[in-house]
Amino acid sequence: MEKVGKLLKDLAESGKTVLVSTHDPELIDKCCDYVLCIDRGKIIADE
Repeated sequence: MEKVGKLLKDLAESGKTVLVSTHDPELIDKCCDYVLCIDRGKIIADE
């Protein structure tokens, strides 16, 4: 998971937009600048 997180960060830092769908809060915390939480097709958090 650390390699995936580093790859995502590297892509984002190079100017790429990265979209990740995950249930892993550690991955979200380590690599995401923006989080959109969806539950049963409805946005429940937009951070």
